Amino acid sequence: MREVSLAISPCPNDTFAFYHFIHSPALRGRFRVVHPLYADIQQLNELALAGDPDIVKVSFLVAGELLHSYDLLPSGGAIGYGVGPLLLAPPWGLQVAKGQSLRVGLPGKNTSAHLLFEYYANHTHLRHSYGITKQHMLFSEVMQRLQDGSLDLGVVIHEGRFVYQAEGLQLQEDLGAFWERNSGYPVPLGAILVRKTLSDEIKEDIRLTLRKSIERAMASFTARDSGYMADILPFVARHAQELSPGVMEAHISTYVTQETIELSQQALAGVQFFWQQGKTLLAGS
Repeated sequence: MREVSLAISPCPNDTFAFYHFIHSPALRGRFRVVHPLYADIQQLNELALAGDPDIVKVSFLVAGELLHSYDLLPSGGAIGYGVGPLLLAPPWGLQVAKGQSLRVGLPGKNTSAHLLFEYYANHTHLRHSYGITKQHMLFSEVMQRLQDGSLDLGVVIHEGRFVYQAEGLQLQEDLGAFWERNSGYPVPLGAILVRKTLSDEIKEDIRLTLRKSIERAMASFTARDSGYMADILPFVARHAQELSPGVMEAHISTYVTQETIELSQQALAGVQFFWQQGKTLLAGS
């Protein structure tokens, strides 16, 4: 049986989607998962760029650079409407005078959030009214840096969408909604890639197993059955940044969509447009 390495984020949508992929051998064919790794999205991007894991979650932005060594799986991704990152200001709001430089926190140079911020900045007054000093950091650090005043604006992803108001932060712009209005496409966030050098049979087993894993988890989630309550939810909680069951379930409901089960043609067209924007807006960035 072929051993494969897996690297995904600890976010609820990933751990939920991959629960049965990791824990249900009966779903799998000719492979088994060894030593799953859970890492920040920027760390995952860097691992994939180094050609490390067999199966890896990456930002859609980086996925376009990796198609020489990885195939895009049609299942497991985070893409859709109403799922984009948020541009937040500190509790006291944006207090930088026009013409001055903004300190903007971003969750990694290679992340989709970085491109969505650039798309917004270049289609609005922001870049014309302010200097922009970008600071890349772990996504989990952005809200804290906004609260302590060391950032003027920050882009939050994942659970940040659900907790920023409780943290006293102010919404400056929903970058996903801005992308949707101006591009007409769903927001491409995270993609699942599989190494090209795996055999076609193993890659097909991986594709089918991941789809079954998501469908089984969704059925359990909808029914709130014992498998979900006793197994899936505790596994998700073990890795999540925010442990409130309500936040975790809101995260799953928001980011695990029909597009997660299988990418539509509209979603794939949006990904192509996203990659084109990346080449234009992030050249030399």
